[in-house]
Amino acid sequence: MTSFKSIKTTLNTIFILAFLSTGLSFLTSCNRVEVKKSPYELSNEEREWMTKFFGYIMFFEHGIYTLWGSKPMVQIGILNLNVTEEEIKAWEDSLTEEEKENCFQTVDPNFDEDWEKWVKIRDRFPIKRFIFAKSEIYSNDEFSQYYFVDIVKTALVIQENYKIFRDVVGFDFHPLEVVFELRNDKTPFWEKIKNSSSNSLIWGLLFGFGKENSQLFYWKFFDRPDGLADDFFDNLPYAGTNEGLKGFVDFTIDYLHIPGFISYFEDDDVVKKYQLETETIRHIYKGKDFLDVTLEKLTNYRRDPLIDFRQKRASLSLKTQIK
Repeated sequence: MTSFKSIKTTLNTIFILAFLSTGLSFLTSCNRVEVKKSPYELSNEEREWMTKFFGYIMFFEHGIYTLWGSKPMVQIGILNLNVTEEEIKAWEDSLTEEEKENCFQTVDPNFDEDWEKWVKIRDRFPIKRFIFAKSEIYSNDEFSQYYFVDIVKTALVIQENYKIFRDVVGFDFHPLEVVFELRNDKTPFWEKIKNSSSNSLIWGLLFGFGKENSQLFYWKFFDRPDGLADDFFDNLPYAGTNEGLKGFVDFTIDYLHIPGFISYFEDDDVVKKYQLETETIRHIYKGKDFLDVTLEKLTNYRRDPLIDFRQKRASLSLKTQIK
């Protein structure tokens, strides 16, 4: 006959084992690192050229601020120079020591060739938020131009400055519709923009240089009133937003720097915004594969870590204020 004491002992043992099992399960789940596998099966060859291809767009051409930050769009211009190694060497030898010190070198991006590779496989990547296209109206035998565009940010900056764009093109339009036209820019709207005398103002807005900086730059160099304004503009302080690149430059996050433009304000909100975005972008890519993170963002594969990072910063700021 089983005694009450033995039943009690058995129940205690079961309870302890259940408690330990739950605790171990909890600890295991807390310490488990979830590894997300990229949904895109890339060969080693694809991964190699795509890393260089997107590295050039994101770091050298500042497309990373379009991908993650506030920059509406970038244009990527590629000169198609048919020069030999001997001609390049002769040009390098012709430079003075000072010119060499202020120059930078980089690997040949082979961008046009990689673009053709990208065209063949881009249907594998469902990119909806961005436009990535070759320009029809700017490209020719000697020069190729490409767009990398955040559709929403570009449409909104056009809407915010509708009168400026309307005065340039001379007709009414829908901001979102003309952004979609960048997939094939041989349209009346973009032809008017190309041929406009206000070209620098328009592109300053589209490239995210700020309305004030873009307007002052346009007035100073392209629409300066005669006489009275000369002395004003000659003495108007300004500064470039980043130092020129020197030495060997690779297309990696080590060379991340804010977009280059002329700022006319000592405490420029546009510059400060890009500086904060630089910090955020470095955090996003830290310890991660550049190509995987970039493709995931382009295709909206995962929750935007920029939102998580900003929420974390806001939470820490709130806790500091409470203390």
